[in-house]
Amino acid sequence: MPVSTITTLQGETWDMLAYRLWGVETLFHHLVEANRAHQRTLIFPAGVVLTVPVIARITTPVEVPPWQR
Repeated sequence: MPVSTITTLQGETWDMLAYRLWGVETLFHHLVEANRAHQRTLIFPAGVVLTVPVIARITTPVEVPPWQR
């Protein structure tokens, strides 16, 4: 299985990367777990290549307000 990666843009944070990848910033912990060498980084410089983990398909619960779906 090929490894997927993402290259950071100047000023990105973990939650911004998660939102760019999956549309949900709260999934950032999956990125941190897959990239332990960078776990202490808060704001990334441009050009850092990170491993993108495969995560289970995201489903939206019915009780979530429409603007969060």
